[in-house]
Order: sequence, then C-alpha cells, then structure tokens
Amino acid sequence: MKKDVAYTFKHTAIYGLSNLLVKLAGLILLPIYTTQFTTDEFGIVVILEIVAQFLVGVVSLNLPQAILRIGSDTKGLEQYRRVYSTGVNAIVIICALFLAVFLPFSSTFSGLFFNTSEHANYFVVIGLSVVVEIFSLAPLSLIRLQRKPFKYVFFFSLKLASLVGFTWYFVVLHELGIIGVLQASLIANGIVGVCSFLSEIRFFRAHFDREVWQQLYKFGAPLVFTTVAGLLLTLSDRIIIKLFGEYSEVGVYGLAYKLGSISNLLVIGTFSLGFLPIAFNKFHDADFKRFFSQIFTLFIGLISILTLLVSLFSREFIHIISRNQPDYWLAILLVPVIAFSFVFKGFQAYFGFTYLLTKKTKYQARITIIGVFLNIALNFMLIPFFDIYGAIAATGMSYIFMSIYSYRIAQKQLQITYNFKTIWTILFATGILIVIGMTTTSFGIITSLSIKLGLLAIFAALLYKLVVNDRMKREFKVMLKTFAKKKNS
Repeated sequence: MKKDVAYTFKHTAIYGLSNLLVKLAGLILLPIYTTQFTTDEFGIVVILEIVAQFLVGVVSLNLPQAILRIGSDTKGLEQYRRVYSTGVNAIVIICALFLAVFLPFSSTFSGLFFNTSEHANYFVVIGLSVVVEIFSLAPLSLIRLQRKPFKYVFFFSLKLASLVGFTWYFVVLHELGIIGVLQASLIANGIVGVCSFLSEIRFFRAHFDREVWQQLYKFGAPLVFTTVAGLLLTLSDRIIIKLFGEYSEVGVYGLAYKLGSISNLLVIGTFSLGFLPIAFNKFHDADFKRFFSQIFTLFIGLISILTLLVSLFSREFIHIISRNQPDYWLAILLVPVIAFSFVFKGFQAYFGFTYLLTKKTKYQARITIIGVFLNIALNFMLIPFFDIYGAIAATGMSYIFMSIYSYRIAQKQLQITYNFKTIWTILFATGILIVIGMTTTSFGIITSLSIKLGLLAIFAALLYKLVVNDRMKREFKVMLKTFAKKKNS
C-alpha cells in the first residue's frame, strides 16, 4: 500500500508539473493582458478562449483519452501501434472535415459575437489552432500510456515557452492585440504537435483498424456529451454574463475565475493524469478499495490547502498585476468564493473516476448533463438580478448537487468507505481560515502577510494531524533519522 500511494503521488506530482506549467503560462500572461487590454478587451479574449475549448472538446470525440484507456488493455509494441495509428488517422480525418465545415462560416461567427464581419480572422485562427491542439493530444496520450512523465513535462515546458514568448512578441512588441493572442496559441500548439508526433513516430503507421476504431469510438463518443456538458458547466456563466451585461464584466469575472480555478488545474486535472493509469492497473487488486479511499482523503487535502493559499494571497497578486487598471480589482472579492466552490468539483471529479474504472461512462454523462442544465438554469435565474455574484452562486450550487448525486451512483457501482469525518473537518477549517484572512485588509501589508502566513501554517499543521496516520508518521521519522545519519557520516 505504501509503495502504491508513493508511486501515485510521484507520478501525480510529475504530471502536475505539466499542469503547473500551463497555469504558469496563464499567470505569466495575466500581467500582459491586464496592462495591454482593457476589461472589455480581456473579456473578448475570455470568450474566444471558451469557443476554442468548446471546439476541442467536441471535435476530438475524446479520442486521445480513448487511446490511453484502450491502449492500457493492450500489450506489446505492435498492439500500441494499432491503437495509436488508428486513433491518429481518425483524428486527421475528423479534423479535416471540421475545417471544411467551420472555416467558411468564420464571417458568420464574427457577426454573431461582435455584430460585424471584421473579426472573421479571429475564427479562422481559432479553427486552425483547435485542429493542431487535438492532433498534439494523441502523441501526448501515448506518452502517458508509456508512463514517461518527464517526457510529458518536457513538451508542456516547450508549450509554456512558446506561448509566453510568442504572446509577448505579438501583443507587447508588435501591438497586434487580440489576434496576437490567438496567433501565439496556434504557433505554440503547432510546435508541440509536430515535436511530440515526431518523438513517437515509431508507433505510427498509415493504418486504420476497424475493430480498434470501434473500441475507441465506443469509449470516447459517450464522453463527448460529458465533455460538452462539463465545458458548458464551467464556461456558460461567462456567456450568460455577456448576454445580460458587458464584455468588461466578463473580463473581471474571467480574471477571478482564472485565479480561483487554480486548484482545478493543478490538483483535480493533475490527479486524472497521474492517478488514472495507476488505478486502471490496480483496479482488480484486493486492497484497491482501501487504496482508493486513502487517496481521496489526500486528494481533498491538497485541494483545500491550495484553495486556502489562493484565497489568502489573491488580493496582493491582483494589485500587483493590475496596478494601473483598478477596474480589475473587483475580482479580489470573487476569488475566494470561486476557489472554495472548486472543492466540490473535486468531490464530483473523484467520484467520477469510478465510472471510468468500471467502464460505465454513461453515468458520468448523465450526471454532468443534469448538472449543466441545472447550472444554466440557475445562471439565467440569478445573473439578471445579482450579476457576476449570481454566476458564482450558480456554480457553487451546481457542483454541490453534482458531488452528492455522483457519490450516490458511484457507490452503487463500487462500494467505497470514505473518511468523511476528516474531510468535513478539513473543509470547515478551510472556510474559517479564509474568512479570517479576508478581514486583514485593514492592516498594513507586512502585518497582513504575516497573519496570512500564520493561518497557512496553522492549516498545514492541522492537515498533517488529520491526514497523516500514525504509521505514516513513524515511517516519516525513520526517513528523517536515516537522512540525518547520512548527513553526519
């Protein structure tokens, strides 16, 4: 068990670095956005990012994830080639069809979003970027399948450097504005796609296996509805805010959402990368249920400490990156609430692993679709009266509902005993410390930071006491003694 947990967290930490790099790119780019763009212009960037994410989720048919799952059931180089080659060839065909349909309507989309056809080039670049990104996901899935996390991180490092570098080049140096952001994304995706594909070229053959395609499609197609629903769940609030408001409100909310959702990208998404391949292989072991429950407690602990960290220090960060743009400062009040709501998304996401393990993805689709309809309904009910605060409330209520519903169905598929007493204690402590931290705004910067660091230290000590059991503590003490002996020898 100890080896399994350590192995999981080792791979999760390494894969987490890839997500950290992606988020680091977002954080590095935020000062560029907040200094080069008004809240209205940044709101447009946020909406266009939503369009790109939505298209990637739909057009890909989740084939990259299907390559990982179906490939995990195969052994041998030739079997890997069959799965990977069929997946890549299918992606190429689907993406070609997508471009043939999408590009001729670029002017139409421009008119729909901006009431003018002058920005049709935005959608041309987005369409090309979507195709290139989907193509790059296939070799990256193969790298995950082979359990080569360092190689995986390398390509995300390459994407980070390319995205930041070209964004600065186009937006700051050449002042191309919004189109510069889109062009930078296209080039970064292209570099990663070409390099990752060439690195795995030995697995590719110009071959299409119908039997493998049926397996890939059967696994991936039901997840399209889940993916679309999930995207609508996380992105529809900004669309509805724009329907009842202005791009400037979308810009402020988008900034708060990018910071508040850090736990989603660094922990929730990271676990799916590092944990699922290990869970697939360990699923039939006798101690799997205990392993799955123990990892869940640690998972929620990680989300909670990151939620607290983001909530406590978002004020200082936002002031630094938007010192000349006070219109962005409203986001300070929004970040803690958004961050805490993502804890419940963590619940729902982890319970959803059960459906992937048992190959009952239809339940995940059902839960997400119900959740998205609830979320959209709540957004339409609350945003007209409470503006962006209504969007935050709608998101929180939706995630709470989905976590409860997902837990009930998951338990029918795979009965797991979770340590909810410890988990509720962690969440209660997180909420209390966030509230205390928000009351320090009247103090000086040094005093405020000192109090917040103290709150973070208190929570870390509490988390250690609640999550780390006596056996783990004894093993940790032995490791420290061994280290001390080696240091003194």
